Amino acid sequence: MTSPTEISAADRQWAAAAYARMKTQHPDLTSYGFGLPRGTTDKWRDGLTDHDLDQITRARRWLEGMETVRHPRRIGSYSAKHSAESWAGGYIGEGSLILAALALAVPVKPYGWRGHGAYIGVAVRSVRQRRGLSLEGVTL
Repeated sequence: MTSPTEISAADRQWAAAAYARMKTQHPDLTSYGFGLPRGTTDKWRDGLTDHDLDQITRARRWLEGMETVRHPRRIGSYSAKHSAESWAGGYIGEGSLILAALALAVPVKPYGWRGHGAYIGVAVRSVRQRRGLSLEGVTL
């Protein structure tokens, strides 16, 4: 597994292409998730920065290789982003995690009227296993 702290130009290209594809398929996708919390503006409205692309890359790496579930309803995007941040050692926005999941064909179920987040279709055991790994794959 590649370290989430090493981000290459190819990683940023993948993230930019994923953003373009997912925004076409999900026009309501924002830096916060699906839609915006009241009183906020989309941080992605003027395009993505390298910092945004790095977040998407870290989220992608956290999700890669995880067992998925067909009908997500246990792992919310907000708690998943925190697990991913702990594993990656850097900030990951909720929208970045949702975007990476969609781009990797991980099942995603938006909360709908309950909020801007979504359920992420990864198995609980995969999240627990990932929490037990440091960046080098050594048990903490």
